[in-house]
Amino acid sequence: MRRHPDRARAVSAGPATETGVIPASTYRMQLHAEQTFDDAAGLTDYLTALGVGALYASPMLESTPGSAHGYDVVDPSRASTDRGGEDGRRRLVAALRAAELGLLVDIVPNHVGVSMPTVSPWWCDVLIHGRSSRYVNYFDIDWDAGPIMVPILAGSADEEPDELAKLELVRDVDGNPGLRYYEHLLPVAPGSADEGAAAEVHDRQHYRLASWLRGGSELNYRRFFDISTLAALRVEDVGVFADAHRELLRWFHADPDVHVGLRVDHP
Repeated sequence: MRRHPDRARAVSAGPATETGVIPASTYRMQLHAEQTFDDAAGLTDYLTALGVGALYASPMLESTPGSAHGYDVVDPSRASTDRGGEDGRRRLVAALRAAELGLLVDIVPNHVGVSMPTVSPWWCDVLIHGRSSRYVNYFDIDWDAGPIMVPILAGSADEEPDELAKLELVRDVDGNPGLRYYEHLLPVAPGSADEGAAAEVHDRQHYRLASWLRGGSELNYRRFFDISTLAALRVEDVGVFADAHRELLRWFHADPDVHVGLRVDHP
């Protein structure tokens, strides 16, 4: 990262690397829908006055809509819509470059958020297609234990039939079917909603809705610690690793003078 020789910024500049300067200090900023990429870009004068070398940004990839933290990434192939999308991200990079500041990006590549399946493309595809999904090997799923357990039903296991009776068969503006349980919307397998009530459609899926109380002991997919809404990714697989990191690496290759590093949360 080039710095003008007449600017006394010794507090912010660390040792040089092939692509720039390792920052001696950073400023952490939590990005979300109310504090966007453009808001961060507007702080460059303040950061310069503080003497820091880089903005340390919370996760910038697409996360669950409304997420205040961004660690529940749903689509690692694009920048967060809530935080300003790709255009906003590029404006942030340009503002940091103009201020001669770096960007340290926080990432969490070992899981994806699944609390809203229809906005989590890899997980959604597995729910729709089951073992035939192109993403089935991205997750550790014990298919021998049965369909994927989705522990979102209220009440106990004994009350599951009553809760399943509350399912609704819905269609989006394009006529595509889905199952709704209160605020939860789930995709359905092709052709599975052509006939029958919502509970019957549910029984044809590659997943089964279950009491939330069963998630702690009966879940049949690997999760992040004990959080059932974060499905673990098999990043030990070369192909999964590549897909989980491709967009981030594109950012670094495109603007190596600004991107000074990654903070990897659980690789």
